[in-house]
Amino acid sequence: MNQATPAAAAPQPMDTEQLAPGFRSIRNRILLFSILVTLLPSLGMGWLWFDVSRQATTDKTAQKLADSAGTAEREINLWLKERQYDLRVFANSSIIRDNLRRIHAVAESTGKAAEQTRQECLVHIAGYLNLICRQFAIYRCFVVLDRQGTVLVASGDSDGGHREIGGDWQARADSSRFFFEDVSFAGDHGVPVLPLGLPLFSGAGGDHLGFLVMEVGLPELLPLLKASLPLREDSGELVALLARTGDKIIVAAGGQVSGSGQAGVTPLIGSLRDAPRQLREFDGKDGARLVGLLHPLSEVPWDLVLAENVDTVFAGLIRERNRIALITILLTVAIGGTATIVASRIILPLRALTDCVLRVAGGDLDARVPVRRQDELGIVSSMFNEMVQRLKEGQAKLEQMATTDPLTGLANRKQIMTDLEAHLEQHHRYGSDVSILMVDIDHFKRINDTHGHQAGDAVLVQVARIFRETLRSLDSAGRYGGEEFLILLGQIDIEHAMQT
Repeated sequence: MNQATPAAAAPQPMDTEQLAPGFRSIRNRILLFSILVTLLPSLGMGWLWFDVSRQATTDKTAQKLADSAGTAEREINLWLKERQYDLRVFANSSIIRDNLRRIHAVAESTGKAAEQTRQECLVHIAGYLNLICRQFAIYRCFVVLDRQGTVLVASGDSDGGHREIGGDWQARADSSRFFFEDVSFAGDHGVPVLPLGLPLFSGAGGDHLGFLVMEVGLPELLPLLKASLPLREDSGELVALLARTGDKIIVAAGGQVSGSGQAGVTPLIGSLRDAPRQLREFDGKDGARLVGLLHPLSEVPWDLVLAENVDTVFAGLIRERNRIALITILLTVAIGGTATIVASRIILPLRALTDCVLRVAGGDLDARVPVRRQDELGIVSSMFNEMVQRLKEGQAKLEQMATTDPLTGLANRKQIMTDLEAHLEQHHRYGSDVSILMVDIDHFKRINDTHGHQAGDAVLVQVARIFRETLRSLDSAGRYGGEEFLILLGQIDIEHAMQT
């Protein structure tokens, strides 16, 4: 069924001159940005290079010291495990266990026989302890204690005696694990020693016989510490083990601290203990400025300190000055060229989008932006095309609503009269036949009064459906008003029109 559509009023074109961005256009802004980016690095990089390079050097130094501390801790833990293994081997000797069992068996007996047995057992144990003490120079002495922590027998040290080991050993030991005592400093030279102990039992699940404690000389750790951070002469580097309680140096290497057992560590590296495992600068010996970190050990209550001279660490910055100046020049050229390329890649899609926006503003709803990108500009272009398409569909829908009767879906009175004028003009110009039918529904008022207006509306809708199914595509039907319809039959003679 042909329904002529009236020509929509052409929208007034917008004044595109008012939309011209002028100097504030994105193109001009990008060009201005390119100029600034080309000029500013020569000034900005000169101010930033030192801070960036210093930070990079600091991070590298922190990573180096952290790795060295981790390596040193693993070596120290391995060294301690070896000492613990030796202690367990020594403690498993039948000489110690069998004689302790005999001492334990006569502990409550009195008389010369019991005392003689006890002394014989102690002599056997002492001989064994002296033997292993002579064979292993790293161990300064061995001590066997009873269950109450009282010294039973000890090996002799190089001075022909032994150091008494006190403390509540029984309370500090458990049934199977090793235990440590605080580091002490023996002899005139203050050699650091670590008491390492192990409970002794008569067998698996047997009676507790006592403890075996050995003193380990800690100077053996110096090679391990020096290997963790290779020291250069007169470099001001520092590697040290500190007691976590107090301010005593256990062992140290480097130009800043020498020897063991020194006090006064807190003024030297006190700031490091405030932030463990973090790189800090502090004053060393003779006012030298050091940069280092403190690494707490997990197996023993010690702290490992690694530090380097600040001047040595940042000497590379001076050598990099000329190189950074060259890099600044190259970056200036590269950034300028890159900005020019980026500007051209952004300006072209924006120009196409701007042209389409101006066309749509002028009333051309067929304008479309070509989408050749998958970035933000491509998304904007796709959304713009979709918005224009929806605008076009919305305009078509509004035009349809302006020419269609909302109840029946036929042409409204204005549209059917427009179609009538078109048919009459063709009849006068070309002599084509046209027939006009005026259709009225009889007794329609009675239907509304009897069954209600909804029933009347249903009748109108049914009649409109019959018109649409019956009429040809070149015919037109419209609701003239109320229950009256106007039907236009084109290219039909009077006989067939009467039949219709």
